[in-house]
Amino acid sequence: MIKLIKNWWLLLIAGIAYIILGFLVWNHPGETILVAAIYIGIILIVTGALQSILAIRERDGMEKWGMYLAFGLIDVVLGAVFLFNPIATAVALTLVLGIWFLFRGIIEVVNSFRLKQEGLEYWWLSLMGGIVLTVLGFLITGKPLSGAMAIVTLISFAFWFKGIIMIVISLGLRKVKRNLGEVKENLTDQLQGAAD
Repeated sequence: MIKLIKNWWLLLIAGIAYIILGFLVWNHPGETILVAAIYIGIILIVTGALQSILAIRERDGMEKWGMYLAFGLIDVVLGAVFLFNPIATAVALTLVLGIWFLFRGIIEVVNSFRLKQEGLEYWWLSLMGGIVLTVLGFLITGKPLSGAMAIVTLISFAFWFKGIIMIVISLGLRKVKRNLGEVKENLTDQLQGAAD
């Protein structure tokens, strides 16, 4: 957990990337899903790589770092498929995204309870984010032909929500890091005072 707190900025960057992705998808509703596949591919590669780096850096302090590494690598592979084979991907994009939202939503729900055990104040935001992603996943996979605009709207909101959750959690970790620094500084002062 200490390394996760130390690397809070990786979650911040990933959250910002998700918000940017939401705006990119939202601002191109009239264009084909092909463009969205390319955008999503790029962001998935970036966020998956960041999550993989975080898992590797955190492997000594994180109980299930291998799981986080696997999810990051899955995002990278999925992003590569979206990016390098966009025509084939565009045909099944809504279904693939729906399944991905379901997958990520369930993972977020499970992860929220780990954050609660670690004492993170904003653990419930991760739980809410997981529930929202899971519901959106069911909506998207249940009605993949219900209209491109509705799907683009759902996708955009899902990415914005996920991004906001990641940013809030990262800022919570930053606050914990700052508080730990203050505690360390106070202990150092007390030890020096006792030595004098």
